[in-house]
Amino acid sequence: MHLKHAILLFLAFVIDSTWGHEIAIRGVIRPDFVLMILIYSAMGSGAFAGTILGFSVGLLEDFNGTPENLGLNAMCNTLIAYGVGIAGNTLYRDSLSTLLLTLLAASLVHAFIYWLVFTRFELVESMSMLATVSLPSMLYTIAVAVILILGLTFRQGQFNVRWLFPE
Repeated sequence: MHLKHAILLFLAFVIDSTWGHEIAIRGVIRPDFVLMILIYSAMGSGAFAGTILGFSVGLLEDFNGTPENLGLNAMCNTLIAYGVGIAGNTLYRDSLSTLLLTLLAASLVHAFIYWLVFTRFELVESMSMLATVSLPSMLYTIAVAVILILGLTFRQGQFNVRWLFPE
């Protein structure tokens, strides 16, 4: 199960870093495929595996970015994966609304931590970046997640989210 999640995360990273720019709106607003799959992986694998996966894919994202922010994505993804991994044991995963609300909450916390550290704890600038860049990106990510979830769970004429997390 963990190997499947690692492969999915690597594919999400490749898609995000190559194709993500092509579907961006105004060059900045784009879906976060890595965070989407990271949350799915953490919910399915638990806190420990989610933490390892979050740190690994975050470090990949950091190596793909600028050197002055090295470790920022790794830290944010690690914290989010750990939190979602712990919450994933108690959440009702068979509900589409639960999955989407978890994605929204995790995206919001991730963006808040990221912009707060990125702007060196300038709260006004962090909130500005959160409102102008992150919130539209979150909505875009959730729209893509809905399409993916509905596409992956439609079987025999019905949608069943339970198929995403086989026991």
